[in-house]
Amino acid sequence: MRVPVLATALLLACPALAAGVAGPVDLSQPWALPAAAGADTEIMMTLHNGGDERDDLLRAACATAESTELFGPAQPGGTPQHIDGVPLQPGQTVTFSPDGIRLVLHHLAAATSTGQTLHCTATFAHTGERLFEAAVRPDAPPPAPPI
Repeated sequence: MRVPVLATALLLACPALAAGVAGPVDLSQPWALPAAAGADTEIMMTLHNGGDERDDLLRAACATAESTELFGPAQPGGTPQHIDGVPLQPGQTVTFSPDGIRLVLHHLAAATSTGQTLHCTATFAHTGERLFEAAVRPDAPPPAPPI
C-alpha cells in the first residue's frame, strides 16, 4: 500500500506530473492568423526551455490542418526554408514570428476566423507531447512578460 501513498505524494509535490506535462518546455501565447478553407495559415508562439538539457520541438499537428510544417527565416533574397525542428538550449527562449521561425498549417479543412481556437499538439524530443490552443486573431498579442 505504499505505492499509492508515494504516488499521491509525488503528484501533490509536483503538479506538472498530475497535468501530464513531461518536461520543462513552456509553450506560451500561441496564436494564428485568420484564413479561408483550403488555404494555409501560420501559428506564432513562444517556447522557453526551463530545463538543464537541450530539448527540440520536432513537429506539431492541428486538427483543422491537413498537414503542418516548420519554417525558419528566409535567406537573404530568398524564400523561407523548411526546418526539421527547433532546438531549445537550456534557458533559451524562441519566439515564432512572421519573418522568423513559424509553424505553417497547410490546407485548412474549414475557414478560421477571429475568436476561434485551434486545437494542436506540439511534440518535443524530451518533453513529449504538449496540447495547446491557438487563438485566431488578426494581429499579434501583446508581448508576454519576461520569463
